[in-house]
Amino acid sequence: MSQGLTESNENCVFYDEERNKQFEENERQKETLNDEAEREKETENVDVEDVEEREEETGNAEEEDEDAEREEETENTEEEDEEQESGDTGDDESDEYSASEVVSDIDNDVSEEEEDAQDNSVNEWDAVTDLTPELDACTLNESTFNIPIEDISPAGIFSLFVTDEIIDKMVTETNKYALKHIAEKQNNNEIKTKSRLLSWKATNNIEMRKFLGVLLAMGLNKVSHINDYWSKKSIYRNEYIVSVMTRDRFLLLLKFWHFCDDSSAIHNTNKLKKIHDLANMLNSRFQEVLTPGLENKCRVVIADNFYSSIELAEELLSQKTRYCGTLNSKRRGLPKEIVLLKLKKGEIKGAMNKNGVKVIKWVDKRQLLMISTLKEDKDVLVNTGKKNRKTNEDIKKAYMCLNV
Repeated sequence: MSQGLTESNENCVFYDEERNKQFEENERQKETLNDEAEREKETENVDVEDVEEREEETGNAEEEDEDAEREEETENTEEEDEEQESGDTGDDESDEYSASEVVSDIDNDVSEEEEDAQDNSVNEWDAVTDLTPELDACTLNESTFNIPIEDISPAGIFSLFVTDEIIDKMVTETNKYALKHIAEKQNNNEIKTKSRLLSWKATNNIEMRKFLGVLLAMGLNKVSHINDYWSKKSIYRNEYIVSVMTRDRFLLLLKFWHFCDDSSAIHNTNKLKKIHDLANMLNSRFQEVLTPGLENKCRVVIADNFYSSIELAEELLSQKTRYCGTLNSKRRGLPKEIVLLKLKKGEIKGAMNKNGVKVIKWVDKRQLLMISTLKEDKDVLVNTGKKNRKTNEDIKKAYMCLNV
C-alpha cells in the first residue's frame, strides 16, 4: 500500500515538472515572438524615417532644380533683353501669326534685315497725343437683310447660310476621304473582319443634312458619351436622334467628315487649311444675306493679342476703322522703350507713331500691353468711381480699359 502511494507521488512530481518545463517553453516562445515584433516595428520605423528623409531630400532637390530653372529663365530673359536693346528685333518663326497673315494667308518673303529697316523707317515713336487721323463723318442707314419672305422657318434661315453648294462640298470631300482612308487600311491589312469601315457607303446631300441635324440636336442635349444617345436606357436615349440615323452610320460619317482635299492642302502652311474653303463660302453667304447700314465704315474693332499688331491697326485705320485691344510684346515693330520699360504697380506709359497707332503699357495686378487707334485713348489713369475696400483709396484704371 505504502509502495503504491510512493509511486503515485513520484508520478505527480514528474507531471508537475513536465508542466513547468512546458510553461517555461511557452514563455520563452512568447518572449521570442515579442522580440521579433519589436524588431519588425523598429525596422518599420527606420524605413519610415528613411522614406521621410528621402522625400525631404527629393523635395529639396526639386526645390533646387526649380531655383536653378528660375535662375536660368532669368538669365535667358536678361540675355533676350540685352539682345533687344542691342537692336536684335527679328521675330522667331514660332511667333503667332498676325490677323492679316491668318485671314489672307499672304506669304511675306522679306528678310529680317529688311523688316528691321522697314520697322525703323515707318514706326517713329513719340509721346501719346490725341492727334490721330480724323475719319470722315459716318452716315448711318438701316441694315438690309436679304431674306426671302416666303420662307422664314428655322430650316429656311439655316439654308440661307448652309446652302446646297456647301452641303455638296461636304459630301464630295467626305466620300473622297472615306475611300482613300479605307483603301490605305486595306492595302496595309489593318481592317478587321468585323470592322465598321467595311459597311461604308457613299453619302449624299439628304443624308448630310440629317447628319448636321443630329449634330445640332446633340448640342442641345448633352450626355456623357456619344453612344448614350442610342442607349436603351431612357434617361440617356434621344428618340429624335435614334429615328434619324443609326449609331454606327453616324460614327462613320463623323470619322470621315471633311471639307477639303487633304492631298491638295498638304503643302499649305495656313493653320486654317482644313476649313479654309468652308469659311470662305460661309463668309460669302453672310455678306450676301446682310448688308450693314454704314457708309465709310466708322467701326471700332476690339480684339485680343492673338490678332493685334501694328500692321493690322494701320490697315484698319486706312479703311476708316479704329482698333483697340491687348498686344503681344513679341510683335514686330513695337517701341522698344515701352516694351522693355520696367514699371511699378499703378504706373502707365505709352508711345504713338506718326500714323496714329498707340502702344501703352500699364501695371495693375500684372503687366498689360495695349494697342489703340482711338483718339481719346492716352497713357493716363482715370478714376473709376470705386474705392479699395482695404485702403479706401480711389481705384484707377487706364482709360482704354474702361472703353473695352
